[in-house]
Amino acid sequence: MESLLLKRRKILLLFLAGVGFPSLALGYLAFRGIRNELALQEQRRLDEHRAVSQFISDTMVGAITVAERAVARVAARSDAARDAEPTRSLSELKQQQSLIEEIFYLDHRGAIQLPAADLLYHPDGSLASLSSRSWPTAVATHMQTARQREFRERQYSAALTSYRSALAATSDTVFQGEALLAIARVQRKAGDSEAALVSCETLASEYGHVRSTAGM
Repeated sequence: MESLLLKRRKILLLFLAGVGFPSLALGYLAFRGIRNELALQEQRRLDEHRAVSQFISDTMVGAITVAERAVARVAARSDAARDAEPTRSLSELKQQQSLIEEIFYLDHRGAIQLPAADLLYHPDGSLASLSSRSWPTAVATHMQTARQREFRERQYSAALTSYRSALAATSDTVFQGEALLAIARVQRKAGDSEAALVSCETLASEYGHVRSTAGM
């Protein structure tokens, strides 16, 4: 009986030594291998995320740098003595640089100024400097005649001729835009909607960035 128990114990020990312990060792090594593989995959994902984040950051910084340099170039050229309409260049820059939402600066009093913005509200007296530009003599004559014929006499055909003469008499885009706006208005009053629509489309595409003498 005792020898039978010894044989069973011997068989169990041999089984554990030949199968059990090696299986446990292999299972542990497999578990460690899986953990290491998961850690490597996680590290690769982190490296990819870092690379994408760095690419986005570099792209944004590069775009911001380009926009800042463009604004600096326009500001350097905008000398009041030789550039009567610096806001025109700034408005064009806003259209070219989609990253720029609005351009502003701080004046000597520390107040925020928006030179190229279309403001919904202007404080009393703030439009005085904007409307101080005087029309050239020839253009002013045509415009005065055209307004008299449009509003007082209601002779739209004659008013249209005078407005067109004013448009042809100047190369200043501000005055051209106002003359073209008046032409579209008279064409609408005269019932020529198609011509008025063409004038409005030209006004939007070629003079959309221009600020009028009244600040509009």
